[in-house]
Amino acid sequence: MITCYVLERRTTINLKALAVVYLFIHLFVLFSRDENLLCGIIKSMVGDD
Repeated sequence: MITCYVLERRTTINLKALAVVYLFIHLFVLFSRDENLLCGIIKSMVGDD
């Protein structure tokens, strides 16, 4: 019973991690296609107008 619970929790954590990784890859692909957007975001993060 406990092992099933632990296994279930691990699966949910893995799915969350996979979702985050997928999101980062998706954003990276999006940015690499639109370099101006990426530059704009970096500039706004640095605060350099």
